[in-house]
Amino acid sequence: MEGISNSNPKLYIYPNPMHDQSLMVFHLNQSAACSMKIFDANGRLVSMPLNEALSPGAYQFPISRNGMASGIYFYQFEVNEHHKKGKIIIQ
Repeated sequence: MEGISNSNPKLYIYPNPMHDQSLMVFHLNQSAACSMKIFDANGRLVSMPLNEALSPGAYQFPISRNGMASGIYFYQFEVNEHHKKGKIIIQ
């Protein structure tokens, strides 16, 4: 995986759609405060699989279904003050 700038966070989530678990994969070129928040269709926070300061390097974190019903969810991935948003589909 190529180096990813903290000012332009790139995140890969697979598999998506997911059944029980997916992986979020990203790489940091420098230390950063990182978080991943997952929201339901009503905008309620339902999961936060990541919320910590990380050193430079490649990372893989699991995203577990943890009782979430089938449907479309939205994520917000933050690296310092930079954000990436997208959707996760649970089957």
